[in-house]
Amino acid sequence: MTEAGRALRTRWPEMLFAATLWLSAYLIAYGPGIMTALQLFTPDTQATPTADPSAAGTEEYILSWVATAIGLVFASGAIALSVLDTPRTRWLPCPAHRCVTAAGLYGMVAFVSLVVALLIADATTSGTSINTGLPGWVDIANALNAGIGEEIIVLAAPVFIAAAAFGDHQRALIALLAIAVPARLAYHLYYGPAVLGLLIWATVAIVIFWKWRSWQVLAAFIIVHTVIDLLDTWTERQIFALICTAAALVAAVIGRRAETDGDMP
Repeated sequence: MTEAGRALRTRWPEMLFAATLWLSAYLIAYGPGIMTALQLFTPDTQATPTADPSAAGTEEYILSWVATAIGLVFASGAIALSVLDTPRTRWLPCPAHRCVTAAGLYGMVAFVSLVVALLIADATTSGTSINTGLPGWVDIANALNAGIGEEIIVLAAPVFIAAAAFGDHQRALIALLAIAVPARLAYHLYYGPAVLGLLIWATVAIVIFWKWRSWQVLAAFIIVHTVIDLLDTWTERQIFALICTAAALVAAVIGRRAETDGDMP
């Protein structure tokens, strides 16, 4: 039996409980959104990625924030069960250049995914406002809700659970992708067919975080995601994507030189 198999055999009650906590977190935070998105596919309703998000009132947003907060509590418990006493789960400090590289790649890929989604929907409207049209504090709260909630509940928790249960094996990553990618896309179903454009973002984010699991990388992802959602026009997002791409390239060069010179652990 492999090391991962022995670990899972001895820790399966904890891992099962962690997986149950994660599923509960996901359903609490995103279940209502998935149900609402599915309703858009009724015969008398047409779903498009350009649907006006301001159709929801402030009260609906507040309920979603509360649901995400409850989900975060459950997801945090799942992560805690996964990382405690699990040497295979890397969550120790991450070199700065690696965090910048991860964040830059994440920002670049997220922008590319959105562009692909809009191309699929044939709805490229450069310069058009992409926020709610509600008071500014609602947009800020929504951005924080998405950045913190999605990256912890939909990305970090399943990655940590899979790593703790099965180790750093390619088969574990494939199984993780099979679960976590649909989980990321499900509450974006209101995009219609354009949701396929988000496959790039969902897949690459998981692969990056699987490779560089640390709280610093997670924090970087949360910041980048929040900033993307705060930007008000596609022009601003294009500029931010260029900044992310440049940062990733520079950080990758610095990291490569450090490895070559033997200055990295």
